[in-house]
Amino acid sequence: DAQLTFSPRVAISHPITESSKLYFNYGHFYQKSIAENLYEERRKASNQLTVFGDPNNDQAKTVAYELGFDQSLFDEYLLRISGYYKDITRQEMYIRYISSDGKVNYDKLNSNNYADIFGFEVDLSRTQGEWLTGNVNFEYRVGTSGYFGTLFEYENPSDQREYLRKNPTIERPRPIPMVKSWLDFHTPYNFGTKTFGEYLLGDWHANFITRWSAGEWDTWNPQQKPGIEYNVQWKSTLNVDFKISKIFKFG
Repeated sequence: DAQLTFSPRVAISHPITESSKLYFNYGHFYQKSIAENLYEERRKASNQLTVFGDPNNDQAKTVAYELGFDQSLFDEYLLRISGYYKDITRQEMYIRYISSDGKVNYDKLNSNNYADIFGFEVDLSRTQGEWLTGNVNFEYRVGTSGYFGTLFEYENPSDQREYLRKNPTIERPRPIPMVKSWLDFHTPYNFGTKTFGEYLLGDWHANFITRWSAGEWDTWNPQQKPGIEYNVQWKSTLNVDFKISKIFKFG
C-alpha cells in the first residue's frame, strides 16, 4: 500500500555579532527500509519458514531538535556548541512466533521499536589553512530505547509468562562520551623546489581519522536479583586511520 508522509523542516539563524550566531533546527525525517527486509522470505532446507518481511511496514520517523551557538575565532577556526534531542519511533524490529510443539518458529518484521536520544556537542573546525585543516568533536550522548509489545510470542502460556518476567521492554543505558576527529597535515602546493615541472615536496597530505568512545555499560546479574542494572562497563575503544597521499600530474 502507498504511504504518504509529511516532513516539515524549520531552520533559524540569528546573528549576534559579526563573528557569532545562534541557530535552531527542527525537522521530521523518515527512514525507508531496505527491500530485503520488506520482501524477504527465508526458509530452512526442510522448507520451514524462519524469517519473512512485511512490505506494509511503517517507515521509521525521527523528530529532531537542535539549538546551537557558532563563534568564529581568529578568522580561521569555527567553534560550535550545540544541544540536541531526537525522538525516534517505528523503528524496525523482528518478533519471533513459536508454537507449543516448536514446529512453527519464525521471525516477522515489525516497527514497534522506539528511542529517545539527547546530548550536546562541542566542535572545533578549521577548513582552510596552509599547513593544517581538520575537525575535533566531543559528544556527550544519553539514549533510551525500548519497544511496544514483546520480542517473543509463545503459544504456550507458561513460556510466555516466564519470558515476560525476565525481559523488560525499556532500556536506560548510562551516558557514553565520545571524541571524534579528522586532521589533515599538508604542505603548500608550491612548497620546495620545482623539478621537472612538479613541486616534489608540495601538496603532500597526511590524514588522521580518530574515534574514541567510553565503554558501554552492561548488567551482570547471574542470580537475577531485582534492582541490579548497569553495574559493569566495557573497555573504552580507540580507532585511528592514517593515510598519506600526493597527487602527481602528467601532461
